Amino acid sequence: MQQRIFGHALDRREFLKGGAAALVFAGVSPWLVGASAGGASGPFTRAEYEAFIGQWFQVGGPTGVSLQLVAVEDGPASPVLEQYTLRFRSGPGATLEEGTYEVSPPAGSALPMFLQPGAHDGAEPRVHASFAGFRPLGPAACAPGAA
Repeated sequence: MQQRIFGHALDRREFLKGGAAALVFAGVSPWLVGASAGGASGPFTRAEYEAFIGQWFQVGGPTGVSLQLVAVEDGPASPVLEQYTLRFRSGPGATLEEGTYEVSPPAGSALPMFLQPGAHDGAEPRVHASFAGFRPLGPAACAPGAA
């Protein structure tokens, strides 16, 4: 759906690209926007998620599903992005549709997480969540005159 604003046709894609660009130019990481909403203590780092392997996460809302983190896997290699995927399993008969849920980790407050169903391992459904964030710049990249 397009809306006309000041004589310019603006669609959803243009609006989102413009908003993300504005955040980047303002010095705000798009990954951090909303991270503190509702008192959430996340998002966690890859290392923090790795410490939760074998532990149970609770999915909020009417689902009542518990997910056990079984692995944290590398995503595609990138010099500027840290990419990884969390692999979960749930008990038999527990199903989740693809979507964003409030997920409570073993420690900390609930945070929104986009979950996608995956392949079943026997009778246990699998679910995954993928993450990508900018890697921190090293001191050399922040030095005056660094290119």
